Amino acid sequence: MIYWQNESSKTLDIISLIAIGFLIYGPVMLIGVHALDLAPKNAAGASAGFTGFFGYFVGTALLSNFLMGYLADQYGWDVGFQLLIGACIVSSVLMLLTIPDENRKERLRLERIHSGSE
Repeated sequence: MIYWQNESSKTLDIISLIAIGFLIYGPVMLIGVHALDLAPKNAAGASAGFTGFFGYFVGTALLSNFLMGYLADQYGWDVGFQLLIGACIVSSVLMLLTIPDENRKERLRLERIHSGSE
């Protein structure tokens, strides 16, 4: 948002780009970790492969190159940044949908610990 809305300070633009560069790796890694956490042990490799495939092929090749480029060319960068903000909101909502499953798995794990089977 700062990078998008800032029009006056080149220093603030540089700081924003540095922050984006430093802070992007963590969430990208958490995508794979989250997928591995949700998948059963015998499907861990497939889970990591699917997230990698969809992240690189669909995300990089299709959405970022074609869709983002098309929107920025046709409608300007305001629409491009609005698309990015919308994507962040949609991904956050989709991650929230996994919370009930995570809570159920944690309850089952605690029950196994208390019953002595772990």
